[in-house]
Amino acid sequence: MFKATLSLAVLVVSVTAQITINTPSGALGAIQCAVYQVTWTGGTGPFDLRLLDSEQNFVEEIASDAQSSPFQWTVNEPAGQDFILSIHDTTGTTATTGQFTIQPSSDTSCLNDTSSGDLTVNTPTGATSAIQCEDYQITWTGGNGPFDVYLLDDELNLVEDIADNVTSSPVLWSVNEPAGQNFTFAVFDADGDSGISGLFSIQDSSNSSCLNASSTASPITVNTPTGALGAIQCAVYQVTWTGGVGPFDIQLLDSESNFVEEIASDATSSPVQWTVNEPAGQVFGIAVMDSTGDVGLTGQFTIQPSSNSSCLGN
Repeated sequence: MFKATLSLAVLVVSVTAQITINTPSGALGAIQCAVYQVTWTGGTGPFDLRLLDSEQNFVEEIASDAQSSPFQWTVNEPAGQDFILSIHDTTGTTATTGQFTIQPSSDTSCLNDTSSGDLTVNTPTGATSAIQCEDYQITWTGGNGPFDVYLLDDELNLVEDIADNVTSSPVLWSVNEPAGQNFTFAVFDADGDSGISGLFSIQDSSNSSCLNASSTASPITVNTPTGALGAIQCAVYQVTWTGGVGPFDIQLLDSESNFVEEIASDATSSPVQWTVNEPAGQVFGIAVMDSTGDVGLTGQFTIQPSSNSSCLGN
């Protein structure tokens, strides 16, 4: 009896989590510089709405923490371009529209508003170098706030999320990386435009206190779903790891290490429960990032089949 009740509860939660987002079309199309009503059904609020290009690359965050459908979006993209809308709810469930084309309009005022100049990020050098365990001012020009600021390694992999939703340049960064390592800064604005600094090296310093603080934690090791502990379609999987310094962000990646879904943000410790809302047969990886910017990855794994498909349908 208990098992039956539990199964019913899981089914109800899964059904309510499904999201369907409507594609702009015909008389309800997205028109250049006009207001478009983004509408959807299902899911658990609040919701994040994003604009993607035709290859599903991120372009713009339309809304963060939208409480319910509909949401008004001023179509600040030029006519003729193709886009997709995506929606993410608090459970990590996502949905996308079909591809649509911005319709023409004589109104171009919103396009002029976004042309604030290219985003240019200044590279640490000379007297303004980034020095081990000292504060550095990250500066840039252009773009439309708010801005997100990231530290990347010399292969443009994410190392640290330095700042989110800052209104303007500069941003103060405590240089918690050892001398001799090479990095770049990336700044993203509210329109999805980005700027990247040149490659720079952390300069030496007698101060190593910031390194000692972060080096006490062991590396992050994330357990790969496998065998009896595999990730099963529409079942709950326990994401487990060791090491690192909380809080942790957990992300689902595809087989090419592209971002798919944020499983959890600011998790205090292992484990984290993930409802496997991906269909059987697909291949993924899981990444865990801690508060120091360290990252651990699972091996690639395949979603195992199940007769339960209630979490799918998006």
